[in-house]
Amino acid sequence: MGKTGELVSTLTQSCGEVDSINSSNADGNGNTFVVVKNTNGNAGHDHTTGQGSLRCYPGDSGGPWFALTTGYGIMHSCAWQTQNNSSTPVTIAIYTSLDYLNSIGTAIVTQ
Repeated sequence: MGKTGELVSTLTQSCGEVDSINSSNADGNGNTFVVVKNTNGNAGHDHTTGQGSLRCYPGDSGGPWFALTTGYGIMHSCAWQTQNNSSTPVTIAIYTSLDYLNSIGTAIVTQ
């Protein structure tokens, strides 16, 4: 099978440090988002680069936030050092907590 269209999938896992658990989204709306900041390689992982360990890419919105087998949220947005340039280091990533989804009466389907 060959590549179709311009979308390319990348599977990457990374880590950062929670900065806020009741933040607004990228547009400044709401207070139900979790902001994760780049740790610049100091997240307790010895395989990081000098640019830091937090990664995100265009098209990641809607993807999972998890650690091992526990889900924590759904990707909302991220920001890079140079605006809209995903080849520069990530400064923050924002996700919606699964706790918020439960509080509004929704359920996560896992099967």
